[in-house]
Amino acid sequence: MKTIAQQLKIKDFPFIINDKDGNEIYHETSSGFWCKCERDTNGNEIYHETSDGFWIKREYDAHGKEILFENSYGFWSKRERDAHGNEIYYENSAGKIIDKRPKVVEFTLQEIADALGINVTQLRIKENMKYKLNISNGCTASGHLEVNGTSYSCEDKRYELTAEQREQFHNDLFAEIRRRLDDNEIHVTDLVELLEIEDTHYSETCDQCGDNQVTTYYEFSI
Repeated sequence: MKTIAQQLKIKDFPFIINDKDGNEIYHETSSGFWCKCERDTNGNEIYHETSDGFWIKREYDAHGKEILFENSYGFWSKRERDAHGNEIYYENSAGKIIDKRPKVVEFTLQEIADALGINVTQLRIKENMKYKLNISNGCTASGHLEVNGTSYSCEDKRYELTAEQREQFHNDLFAEIRRRLDDNEIHVTDLVELLEIEDTHYSETCDQCGDNQVTTYYEFSI
């Protein structure tokens, strides 16, 4: 069977065909060797074939990351990624498996009670606490904080958090700050600057930029 270039009697090589987006989808040399491919709507190559019978198939996720590979030799591989695009699972036809998926551990209430050495009737399922906070300023309000619709502190004790609720809020707030600090969502200097300033030092004016460096000193004891 004649190749596309032979049918069109092409004399100049390589003979290349591009799609409407300018991506190469067919390539033929003067020797008659050719390769062709298909792409998805995002331009990712999903099929590749050559004149010697070799082919490759690929599939991608919504973010354009390859999740399935297969070729005419019988080799295949597949991948899974988390919501952040990190690869958490890999497997191929050679038997190689890399599994980083979060492990789910299941226990019955009775098993949990037995492990704690208590009666199952003493167990209570506690839902994760969610906080909605708002701070009001202006008029008579100056930094007035409400936690889930309840005042953090006010003159009428009936409408403010109890000592127990406030302690729990403090623990959960500090745990959230620590989590964000560990995830680099906030910087440690943001927390240090909440401390009382002990001293401030101004360096001499820089000859190059005309600015001076300000160093602030903080202290705290535990």
